[in-house]
Amino acid sequence: MRPPAASYFLIMALCPPAHSGPVDLSVTEEAPSAPATAQDAAPTAVSLSLSAPTAAPSAALLAPAVPSATAALPAAAAQEEPAAAPATPAAQAAHPAAGRPSVSGDAATQADPGRALFDAEATTRPSLWQKARALFPRGASDAAPRSGSTVRAGGARFVLDRSLGRRADAELWTTRTGDYTAALRPATPAAARQAALFQALNAAVPPLETDATISRDGSVLVRAGAREESAAEAISFGFRDSQKQGWAELAAKLIRGGATADLAPDNLAFNRWHSRWDLLSLDGLSSGKPGDVLAQMLTSAARAAGVDDGQFLAGVRGRLGPDSADWTRVADALSEPRLSQARAALDAHDRALPPPPRVAYDPDPAPAALTDRAVAPAEIARVLGYDPLTVKAPRRLLHTDDPGKLNTQVFAVEPPGRTPVVVKIASWDIVRRELAMRRVVRRFFGRYFETPSAFGVKRGGQSYLVMELHPGQRAYAHSPMTPDQRAALAVLARGLGLGDMNQGNVLFSNGRRPALIDFEQSLHLISPVASRIPDEGIAQEMPWLTRRTPNRIEDLAPAIREWRRVLAEPATRAALSADFQAAGFSPEESAALLAVVDRNASRLDWTLQNDVDFVNQFVRTPAGSTPRSAP
Repeated sequence: MRPPAASYFLIMALCPPAHSGPVDLSVTEEAPSAPATAQDAAPTAVSLSLSAPTAAPSAALLAPAVPSATAALPAAAAQEEPAAAPATPAAQAAHPAAGRPSVSGDAATQADPGRALFDAEATTRPSLWQKARALFPRGASDAAPRSGSTVRAGGARFVLDRSLGRRADAELWTTRTGDYTAALRPATPAAARQAALFQALNAAVPPLETDATISRDGSVLVRAGAREESAAEAISFGFRDSQKQGWAELAAKLIRGGATADLAPDNLAFNRWHSRWDLLSLDGLSSGKPGDVLAQMLTSAARAAGVDDGQFLAGVRGRLGPDSADWTRVADALSEPRLSQARAALDAHDRALPPPPRVAYDPDPAPAALTDRAVAPAEIARVLGYDPLTVKAPRRLLHTDDPGKLNTQVFAVEPPGRTPVVVKIASWDIVRRELAMRRVVRRFFGRYFETPSAFGVKRGGQSYLVMELHPGQRAYAHSPMTPDQRAALAVLARGLGLGDMNQGNVLFSNGRRPALIDFEQSLHLISPVASRIPDEGIAQEMPWLTRRTPNRIEDLAPAIREWRRVLAEPATRAALSADFQAAGFSPEESAALLAVVDRNASRLDWTLQNDVDFVNQFVRTPAGSTPRSAP
């Protein structure tokens, strides 16, 4: 007798593909009047009958699925975007279950995000493993959703708990684990195209939504948390500042993605925790032009809620960047008659602006006392005349009030008659970032800032930095920087990925340029952030902006433009690579750091616009004066 396993695999090998013949799926359901207990006791009966195979699969079924075209996103986000989700094959539209969401009655995990039948990811010819699994049905994946049913989206599964009724084209459910809401709608070719566009918008930086996932067939949309206030409700009370800023944020995201949507007030809800407007239904999401977005957002109702056309468009421009192709498309759309009022408002806004500061990226004219390189301890002793680590007194601990210094130890060494220095003991990665940034600041930002020169010694977790002791003091209220210094610091902090710019890290002294002394959190990827805790302490760590008068993104635009021009020059790129390697990074690591700098530069407009919006909420003015609002 042949072993059962051998017989099984022989049958599978000889069996033709599952789609060789027509499929008849019939579902028998209990009468609507049956009690709930009876329904629970008798599951839905499903009978599946396959006609005998009569012919080979058609060419249409064997043809590979072709992905649908989605709107191109800007080059700034291209490195982070996954491939567009494929469109639903036309052959699937006739399937009898095509109008039902992707729901199963069991709780088994499936790796595929969305139903394989509708995501064009299933192979044309089933594999042997797929044939084997087909022998053991897992339940009716197209049964009507109910409490306990499992839905799949984004590679995760969610168990439905309680129905919230219907909204637009979807049925809403809570889930049993996590604070999630699942919207279930028919899986149609249009839904699949909307899902692909939604995924592309979420793959951009910043994403349309950070806490949502959708199945590839578009039948399941899962979101975290609840949408708290509809635009219709907010309009009746007037928009808060965060809602006005979110209005421009949503417009910029859609325009950048080449998309439009149903932006009627009853289809938008404000998510307070993320300071953004969300689409309640994706039914109207499609490719579109900037004019399609602006015409829906610059309405009399929005103006009644407090949206100023000029400030709104300035906020959109600030995010997209005045030199971007996306803003060029917006400018073209503003020539349409339906947007003439908005164009006039933007022109009036721009005429009222003072001239912005100009920034040049020049080196520090003074030579560095130390070389900002990794050296041997003997080299430090030779240059200073002593070894700072062997001096036990006088030694003064620094930054003892800084909770962020848990991974470092910082102290000043001031032996009589010798050059005083500051020693920072930290990991080698921190030390080499310190060295690299001092070289970069001295080379490109020396016109505006000083930075103490340093030596670095590699000793694993006990590596250390020896740098000059600067005599300056921190500014406890408002930093006395000039507008051009602020603009240059904005580019430095956000373009070079500085993550710790608190008041103690910028020192001032009479007759000298501001001194930047701490770079241990640097050369990191920076992304735009529209939602922050409204804490003025966070605003204090953005010294490139002031809390005395409203900040304007237009004052930073020339500095952004000039930095991008300088960064694109081959000499600049060679110099940055040389500085990174002199600080202890390998050529491969230096190339990766340069890529980080490039990506930060591509996001500067949006990142700094979000900074401006955040800090402006803390602007204080003298009593009796009325500041001119900024976008």
